[in-house]
Amino acid sequence: MTDRKLIAAEVWDFIEALRCRREPEVTGEMGLRSVAIISALIRSACSGEPVRVMGSELK
Repeated sequence: MTDRKLIAAEVWDFIEALRCRREPEVTGEMGLRSVAIISALIRSACSGEPVRVMGSELK
C-alpha cells in the first residue's frame, strides 16, 4: 500500500470510529509515541549521537 493509501485508510477509520463511537485502530497515544520516536531519530541524526526516548514521551 502506498503512503497516501495508508493515510487515507487511517483517516477513514478515524471517521468511522467517530461515527460508531469506538476507538480508532491508531489511537492518539500511538500517534504521540510515533512522534516521540521520530523526533528522537531526527535529533540523533542531527547530533550524530544516540538519543534516548524517555518513558514519559511514550505514554
